[in-house]
Amino acid sequence: MKQASEIPLVEGRSLLSEELCRDFSAEFKKYNRRTWDPNHQALSGGSGSGSNESNFKDMIEGFVVNCKRRSIYEEDLRNEQGLSKNDAVVVPSPGVPRDISVTFDDLFDNKSQESEFDDDDVDFFDKYFDSNEEEN
Repeated sequence: MKQASEIPLVEGRSLLSEELCRDFSAEFKKYNRRTWDPNHQALSGGSGSGSNESNFKDMIEGFVVNCKRRSIYEEDLRNEQGLSKNDAVVVPSPGVPRDISVTFDDLFDNKSQESEFDDDDVDFFDKYFDSNEEEN
């Protein structure tokens, strides 16, 4: 589980992050803040999830934290390279630095979330399930 939460930290392009971060972050926000750990060790740059006994919820929170961290780093790289917010970014080796500050409040900040994952603003899961309900 630890490895899954660290996917957004990899060097290069992370196609999994590009596909999953927006949806996971949106789902994360749908739950009451008390569901999540405001002191999760990923927030302080530690491993994305706790020990080997950590649960799925911890892995999700670590993944969302690291998605936010990647988003901040990619935005900085775009600014340095003069790219637009929609241009793909290749993260240099050794990957996204763990020391990029991410707070618990950052995970619920809707303003930055919109610019982070700006595409057609359609929630894939809602669209998918709505279309399947119409077929049944």
